Amino acid sequence: MPGEETAVKVMGGFKRRVSLTLTRILSRNVIFILGCQRSGTTLCYMMLTSHPRITGLNEDESGNRYPTWRQILKNTLGGQRTCYKLIVKVGDLKNIQTWFPQAKIVWMIRHPYSVISSMKSLLIKEEGKNWIDGYGIRELDRLKPLFPEINQLDVEHLDNVSKGAYVWNYKAIAIADYAKAGYKENILRYEELLKEPECAMKNVLRPIGVGWSPEVLRHEKHHAGKRYDGGTSGDKPLEINRSAFTHDLNPDEIQKINAICHTEMMKLGYTVEETKALCKKSA
Repeated sequence: MPGEETAVKVMGGFKRRVSLTLTRILSRNVIFILGCQRSGTTLCYMMLTSHPRITGLNEDESGNRYPTWRQILKNTLGGQRTCYKLIVKVGDLKNIQTWFPQAKIVWMIRHPYSVISSMKSLLIKEEGKNWIDGYGIRELDRLKPLFPEINQLDVEHLDNVSKGAYVWNYKAIAIADYAKAGYKENILRYEELLKEPECAMKNVLRPIGVGWSPEVLRHEKHHAGKRYDGGTSGDKPLEINRSAFTHDLNPDEIQKINAICHTEMMKLGYTVEETKALCKKSA
């Protein structure tokens, strides 16, 4: 009946407003890990959620869904922050701003040479494709709400290295967009995390406001037996001082990446001189 349909709509609208209000209030206790695939985001997630005051879900555990106010409230009452790794949601800034205005954002970054080389080498067994073949175009589509100019790219005819470079580049540009939206930059460089993990994690935890815990350096203790998307094993301890920069790109591929990513590389501190030095080191 028309009257019943109206009542259902009114009740549905009321529930959504209540959910929105509660989520916005509780969002001060939420942490989102964002960034580009193959940048160490899973490692960041495992380390952060090894802190006794941080709990949460990786994207393959959450189904890429945002936390609900009930989940956040339960964790808050237990004295914990809620951490979700949602790197496929970078282009969803409008919804994040609407529902989670007080959330803390941690941006994981890594040199694009290493990222794109890893994208090329990561095999998706069930599809028999590498990451770029399987997800590159899909990831660019997800970024379109934030970067409508992607519609002007002929992505179907881009080579794999260029697809990967555009994904890295737009996600790097997004850091400034989130800053303009009021989210303070909290950038974690993969290279620094491997070189000086304690210092790097202290810098990340400080704006989150939970204090330091040495447990973040022992993630294998808290994530033992787990295996996450991309082949990351929870049992593998942090390899301090392991080379963070590796790639198997040829000169033409490097030139393509430079052409697309140069500006954002410079902004993030991946200077020409540093890149040349790293190339020599990894050769």
